[in-house]
Amino acid sequence: MERVGLREANVHFAKYMKMVKEGEEILLTDRGVPFAVIQPLKKGEDTLDEILIQSKRRQLPLHEPLSLEGRALAEIIAEEREERL
Repeated sequence: MERVGLREANVHFAKYMKMVKEGEEILLTDRGVPFAVIQPLKKGEDTLDEILIQSKRRQLPLHEPLSLEGRALAEIIAEEREERL
């Protein structure tokens, strides 16, 4: 697996994408800290629908929105603006 910094990957994007097409994996780093892997699609993962289905499986469940008491922030901001005029 090739380890590549963001700047290097950006400057030589085509080179690294060619490597991925040839089967190699690229480990992207930001200031030396790994944060992503670019890899070729696996056999059978050749449709966008299949990729989206797998990515949805990995998403964390969302929390219900919180209900807060008090005045709306937009109302407070509008009042502040009126006071300045």
